[in-house]
Amino acid sequence: MKQKSLLLCDNDAYYLRSASRYFAQEGYVVTVYSDVADFAADHRRYDAALLSPEFMAAADENRREGRIICLLDERENAPEGCESLYKFQNMDVFLARLQGRETVAGDMPDLHFVCSPIHHELRLPFALALARIYAESGRTLFIDLSEASILTELMHQSMDEENMPYEAGGPDLIDLIYSLESREVFDQNNVNAGLPEEFVLLYDGFYYLPPAADARALSDVTKDQWDHLMRTVLASAFTSVVILSDRLPIHLAEWCGENSEIILLSKRGDFYRKSEQKYEDFFAERLPDVRRREVDLPMSAAGLSDGSWYLPSLLEGNLGNFVRECVGTAGN
Repeated sequence: MKQKSLLLCDNDAYYLRSASRYFAQEGYVVTVYSDVADFAADHRRYDAALLSPEFMAAADENRREGRIICLLDERENAPEGCESLYKFQNMDVFLARLQGRETVAGDMPDLHFVCSPIHHELRLPFALALARIYAESGRTLFIDLSEASILTELMHQSMDEENMPYEAGGPDLIDLIYSLESREVFDQNNVNAGLPEEFVLLYDGFYYLPPAADARALSDVTKDQWDHLMRTVLASAFTSVVILSDRLPIHLAEWCGENSEIILLSKRGDFYRKSEQKYEDFFAERLPDVRRREVDLPMSAAGLSDGSWYLPSLLEGNLGNFVRECVGTAGN
C-alpha cells in the first residue's frame, strides 16, 4: 500500500519536529518547512498539507490541488473557503480529520481551574479528588501551581518508599518549564505527546506534574513561559486537566475552551464571600465566556492531627463524596 505524503509548514521548528514524528509513526511520508521561501520553491504535489497562515499565503495554485488544512494559532478565523484546525491540540484530532473519520470528542482537553480566595486548607485534597474522579472517564493531568505545595508530602505519607514516583530534589515544574523553553527535552514516543516522560507521574489513576520546589522561581515565570507550558499540555493526550492555583490564574485561564471552568472554592458565611466576590467580579469582567462555579466546602483540616491524615482516606471519604456530588451537579 502506497504511503500518503504530508506537508507540514510552520515557523515553529519545535512544533514541526513533534508533529512530524507523530505522523511518521502513523505511516505518512512527511516533508517539513519552517521557512516560507523554501516552501515556495517546492512545487511538488502532496496528498495533504497542514499550513500556518503565512504559508497559506504563499501556496501556489498547483499545490492547492491537494488537500490543505490551515493551522490556527489562536482559534482566529481561517482564510475564506479554507479548512482549518487549531494546532495546539491532541494530534489524534488531526489524524482523524486526515483519514476522514469523526474527530475525537472535543478538540482540546477540558480545563478545570481551582482557586480559593480564602486559601481553604483543603483546596489541594479537593483538587486531587477532582482529578481522581475525572480520571475515571479519561486520561487526566493534575498541575499544582501552589507556591508552597505539600503535594509531594501528601503522596509520600500514603505510599511505600519503593513506590514513591518522585523524590525531593528531583526535576520539578520549573525544570519542566525551562526544558520546554530550551526545546532540548522531547520524547514523541511517550503517550503524553509533548511532555517529557520524567515529568509526568502517575498516582491513583491520574497523572500529575511535580510541583515547584522554589516559590521564588515560580513567581519569576513569565507569561510567554506559561503560554509555552499550556500549549504543550493542550497538545498532550489528556481529556481533562485540573489546575490548582494560589493566585488569579488569568494568563492560564485565557486558554479555557467552551467546556472549561473556573471553580472558586470558599466556605459558607458573609466573611468568606467578600473575597470570593472580588474574584467573581474579576473573572466576570476579564473572562465573561468562561463558566464559573462557586463551591462552599464545609469541611476543614481541624481534626487532622500530626500523622493522622492519610491521602487515600481523604479522597475516598466525606471529601471525595462531596467532590463527586459537585462533579455530578456541574452544569445542571
